Amino acid sequence: MTTAVSSVQPRGALGRVRNFLSAWLTGWVRDREQENPRAIYEQAIHGRLRRYAELKEAVAGILYLRNKLEAEIRDRHAEIARLAADAERAVKRSDESLAVAIVTHRHELVEDLTRAEQELEGLRSEADAAKENLLHFREEIRTLEREKGRALAVWASSRMRRQVRAAIDGISVDA
Repeated sequence: MTTAVSSVQPRGALGRVRNFLSAWLTGWVRDREQENPRAIYEQAIHGRLRRYAELKEAVAGILYLRNKLEAEIRDRHAEIARLAADAERAVKRSDESLAVAIVTHRHELVEDLTRAEQELEGLRSEADAAKENLLHFREEIRTLEREKGRALAVWASSRMRRQVRAAIDGISVDA
């Protein structure tokens, strides 16, 4: 009976060396981050701003589709009104085949209009939700920026206290 080796576990010495180097590098980066909390906050804020820009583009796409669909619906309403007038004229001229063709086309447009209006409602709710998410995301970024200011102030204060304490501890009582 053979046992399947998971692709997650490295095999052999090369895999162990890779794990060792990865762990060492992670520890080294963690130590550097602890020495520089500003970099951590800047990286987090930069990542959020990048995601915010992507979300903003997605919202713009949804709004574009919504506006395009609204224009299409307006055009369909105008065409349906025009076809109704055309059908009346065809009936007055006693051109029944033309009137039937116009009414059939008008019914197809009404069905398309109904479908487009349902899509528009879905896009409106999606656009509203996306705009709400965008505002919420922007507020998270602002909160992170405020937190960065407070955390850096606390970090600087504690660092200064440690330096003062070290200076006081270094003073000899005999002197």
